[in-house]
Amino acid sequence: MTTQKWGGALREMTGRLQETTGRWVGSKEQQIRGLQRQVLGRADQRNGDARLPRR
Repeated sequence: MTTQKWGGALREMTGRLQETTGRWVGSKEQQIRGLQRQVLGRADQRNGDARLPRR
């Protein structure tokens, strides 16, 4: 697993936590930021997959 995939997974988990926290406190801004982090994290993970050599 590449560092980019690990970083993407961490970013996605952080985004989920931020979105959930935003829901608890009623902050639409935090929910949106959390969703943005999730999308960026998934993109990092897929980019890390693309960099792995195919056998």
